[in-house]
Amino acid sequence: MDSNKQFVCADLFDQNFQIECTLGDRLLTRTPVSCIFFFAKACDCSSLLLGIKTALSDFPFLAGRLVLKSDQLFLDCNNQGILFSSAIHEERIADIISNLDSVPSAMLVDHLKNEPDKYSTRPLLSIVVGYFECGGMSIGVSWHHSVGDMHTLMLFMKAWAAAVNHRASDKPLIVGSRKEFLSRFLLGADPASAAPLVRHYGRLQLVKAYGKLAFASARTQQRSFYFSTHELRRMRVDLSESVGRELSLNDCICAHLGHALIHAGCGQPSIDLGITVNYRKRLGLSAFACGNFIAPVFASCSSDSSTCETALRIQSACRDSAYLLNALAATVSFVAGKLKTGSYEQFLPIALSQDRLTLLTTNWSRFGALEIAFGNASPFFFMPFGHYKIPWLCGIVEGFHGQGILASIVLPHDMHGEAKQADFISYLHKYRALSDELPAMVTGCSWIS
Repeated sequence: MDSNKQFVCADLFDQNFQIECTLGDRLLTRTPVSCIFFFAKACDCSSLLLGIKTALSDFPFLAGRLVLKSDQLFLDCNNQGILFSSAIHEERIADIISNLDSVPSAMLVDHLKNEPDKYSTRPLLSIVVGYFECGGMSIGVSWHHSVGDMHTLMLFMKAWAAAVNHRASDKPLIVGSRKEFLSRFLLGADPASAAPLVRHYGRLQLVKAYGKLAFASARTQQRSFYFSTHELRRMRVDLSESVGRELSLNDCICAHLGHALIHAGCGQPSIDLGITVNYRKRLGLSAFACGNFIAPVFASCSSDSSTCETALRIQSACRDSAYLLNALAATVSFVAGKLKTGSYEQFLPIALSQDRLTLLTTNWSRFGALEIAFGNASPFFFMPFGHYKIPWLCGIVEGFHGQGILASIVLPHDMHGEAKQADFISYLHKYRALSDELPAMVTGCSWIS
């Protein structure tokens, strides 16, 4: 493998400015995110580099750095650049994907590190372009969650592709204070009518909470499960007919995964299902607003209820924009009150607290990841990729070439064996017919069931 690294800055940059971050941005300072795109064809590196420089002109915060001032987080848009590298691999992409669970992730993605004491000097985005013997290409991306969510990254990716293709792209909405911007949408909320989305810990409690989280994360293993288009259609029709209402695919698959884990013996007769929602549209924010405008909604999943009942609860939770608005306001109010005698480090999202088993699912299958094209190179597969160790995190993406979906779950040590048992696999794929023909790439991957 041959590689290089360089900092890439925006072509057009007038002057430094800072963006005040939201509470959500602040609470995500310890969370880098990584993903990877695979392409059957490649685009030359020089075109990709020129495109990045053009796109960064519209996304200056990505080429900046994080700064803390009086414990308040800011994005310092100083054009110090993103980290870019390219590599030439002797392997074929098909071989890499077949063994993706054993491939060193650093080979494909330059993962950003969680280094709070070095925020002001560390890049917020890294991109690695890999070129393979078969003529294909990979693009590995790692970004600091505080700069934005997946929706924000996709706005940048689309702008990058448009620049490479010499086309105009939609301009992102960048505000001087994300905190004030969001607060305007929370003015009519009733914080007292909802519970905050974070938990506060005393100093000693915090040590125990992090210890518990570290112990739970020590021996986790990620398993991926493929559901074909036909399988998903049968699932959705069955569950929708059972409740007499149209359910979304996300409602159905999240409920099905929850019940499958209970069936497999996850150790509890009931669990919580956390579904991460993009609330821009729900609260009336611009679709081009950059930042972290996501939050979890919750629904219970129990062995005493049916899968269709759970799917209906998920649908109700996802559609309850009023409660989500109140929960966001309750979180802001709760944190503000506790900060009088504490710090941001004493808060943990409820979904990650490990006080109760919560399957926290993020669905990235509707972000247009496979529609991004650099010249003649379009991705045929995309997925989160990296060291996701916290148990019960679940990511959903499109399957190869956009066919079906792939659900990847980080499982604790005591569930490794259960997830491979024939009984669990049979339950998980209860909507799969013997006549269903699985894609060759799926059957060729040992890490997919």
